Amino acid sequence: MTQLLWTNQFRDRLFEIETSNLALAHRIGASIAYLNDFGRSAVAPDVKWNLSTSDFATNSGEIRWPNPEDQERYPNDAWRGLFIAATDTSWLLFTLLGNKAGQRKWYDKAVPLSDSRAREYRMAREAANDPIKNFPQDV
Repeated sequence: MTQLLWTNQFRDRLFEIETSNLALAHRIGASIAYLNDFGRSAVAPDVKWNLSTSDFATNSGEIRWPNPEDQERYPNDAWRGLFIAATDTSWLLFTLLGNKAGQRKWYDKAVPLSDSRAREYRMAREAANDPIKNFPQDV
């Protein structure tokens, strides 16, 4: 079974959503569950692997809600949850959760921030003598 890990930002943002819009939180949770169930076999439109601008390349990805096919029905929602996966997909680290609706260059800021948070998480675990196994190398 895949271990799900969260940065503080992702966890805190999901908690904010749960308290203000439970239906949205459930939809995001369903996307996380789908990714957890299918790992690297999870595909678009709910999951996208290999964020081309990520330093972690094929070990990076995003969950999406609503999926792009349903976007017209939800004009103010384009939620994305960025993640980094272990090289063997034994864990998924969710690094950033945000709504990119109306932000044409959202990925330009979000992907480098996600990469940075992944590195910070890894360093914090190493400092606590609890390193993460199979952490992907930067490309």
